[in-house]
Amino acid sequence: MTAYQRAKYFNEFYRYNGQQPLWSEDALQHFRAGDQPLEYPNTDWAEMVLADNAPKMHHNIAAEGGSENIQYDLSLDYLNQQGLYKLGDLSFKQYQIRARINSQITDNLEIGLNLEGRNGKRHAPLGSGEDLWLGMLWQYPWIAGRWPNGLLGPGQVAGTSPITASNDEYGQRDIDNYVYNGKLSFNYQLPWLTEGLELSGYANFNYRKVDTKTFADIWTAYNYDPETEEYIPSNGYAEVDLPSGERTLNSRQLYEQIDFYDNNLYHLQLSYDTSIGDHNISAFAAYEQSESSYQLISAYRLGLPSDKKVQLFAGAEAEKDNYGSAELGGRVNYFGTCGL
Repeated sequence: MTAYQRAKYFNEFYRYNGQQPLWSEDALQHFRAGDQPLEYPNTDWAEMVLADNAPKMHHNIAAEGGSENIQYDLSLDYLNQQGLYKLGDLSFKQYQIRARINSQITDNLEIGLNLEGRNGKRHAPLGSGEDLWLGMLWQYPWIAGRWPNGLLGPGQVAGTSPITASNDEYGQRDIDNYVYNGKLSFNYQLPWLTEGLELSGYANFNYRKVDTKTFADIWTAYNYDPETEEYIPSNGYAEVDLPSGERTLNSRQLYEQIDFYDNNLYHLQLSYDTSIGDHNISAFAAYEQSESSYQLISAYRLGLPSDKKVQLFAGAEAEKDNYGSAELGGRVNYFGTCGL
């Protein structure tokens, strides 16, 4: 709804509940005419926040080849995608490499290698997400998003509006996601012991690191006083939940967290498959071992003096904390079967 439409329905709501209308008829006409934007703004929040398009760039290059005894394929991938917010502070980039090699070392020995590395970088305004989209619906259109001179409007709560929530003015969150996977496998035929006997196995390595950096900023929003014709500044601030469960207001703050994930799997198998007359003998015995670990390190500081040096050491000494945790897991399996 426009400011005129919403103000009109607000008045009807108040009348139905036996109360005085919120807006006078004169105010309704100013909303409708748009002739006094300082006293009677008309803000289309979706128009101020959302872009008309979200560009995406995706490049991929791949190569494959080999010879009788070795085959390979390699691919490189780059993705750059912008978000749908007008000021362009929402983005995602990803770099990826994959490689696969299979080699017949001897008549009886085959080795394979698979490697993958991926780095995703996500940058998002701290206020973006579900709350921002809801904010475009419930934020009153008679609140100025920006005044005619370009100054930021007051917002509905603590200077927060969809405009500040959709750009780095509110704060930002950077997430770097690193993923590395590798698998080394082999298959070794043992005909010199007996036909149908083979030894195979693989080692699978998975590593992931997630680095999250969240910065909550303070900014200046303005109310307009029609009597003095002055713009009155006030601080806007983000409300952020800290690891302690507390909520902090009116303070620049930085929270960093690093998560490490590690999982390794080892598999070794001895197999036998042969036929004797009308009978077939098939059997295998295997050993498998899995190891996993997880570690978290986090820290935060309040009272950063500005948004120019967003580092933990710049925060106040008295308002800081840190935390860490770790988990270890593992298992060992022995299994096999025999069939005639």
